[in-house]
Amino acid sequence: MTQHLKDPATDLAPSDDAMLTAYLDSARRIITLAREVGETAAPEPVPACPAWTIRDLLAHVTSVGRLTSSGTGFGDDPQKTVDREVSARRQTSLAGIADEFESVLPTVEARFAGRSVGPLVVDLVSHEHDLRTALGPAYRDHEAGLPEALSAMVAWVRYLDLVGERGLLLRTPEVAALFGGPQVAAEVDLPDAWELFRLLGVRRSADQLRAYRQNGDGSLLFDVTSRYPLPEKPLETDG
Repeated sequence: MTQHLKDPATDLAPSDDAMLTAYLDSARRIITLAREVGETAAPEPVPACPAWTIRDLLAHVTSVGRLTSSGTGFGDDPQKTVDREVSARRQTSLAGIADEFESVLPTVEARFAGRSVGPLVVDLVSHEHDLRTALGPAYRDHEAGLPEALSAMVAWVRYLDLVGERGLLLRTPEVAALFGGPQVAAEVDLPDAWELFRLLGVRRSADQLRAYRQNGDGSLLFDVTSRYPLPEKPLETDG
């Protein structure tokens, strides 16, 4: 039944140019959203990133763009660098951070032309949807950046090798992705590519993972999402 379903990371892999365009498009959408909602939204919490406000999230994606495009990188302690960069912008207005992000994009485009930016797309598009979730249902757009981000996400999670030899097959009506293997120890049916993306991005709670239609070893779902703590409460339950 799954033979005709395409794999997002291999059969549907975008070109490097398409990936870079996806990054830039997501960045511009985030900048537009930040300017639209304004400073009153800046202190609002981000449910997918409980330690952050909307200001912090925008500071993070801005600093990632600046550090990667400048070649500075994140040093020996990436989390310390992330925390430092977010803290450094806590007194900056949302509009000011948006302006900074916009100013970085030409450097990003020049530095990464013709190069792979899959992990950057994973991070940015994930946080774009975290932002949209924080702002509420009126701002949801489950299609935004999804084809490129899903392809990069599947490739990244496979690279992390979280499942091992007991394979986990995640399947939607359009695509299928096997993690680990080659033997399949668990199969999970998901409603669409959006749900696959958010699952792999560790944006689903334990209760949400258990609620999927599945056969086999359900613990593999928890293995494939083990790189971060799961959300304590379900996210995006209202569509």
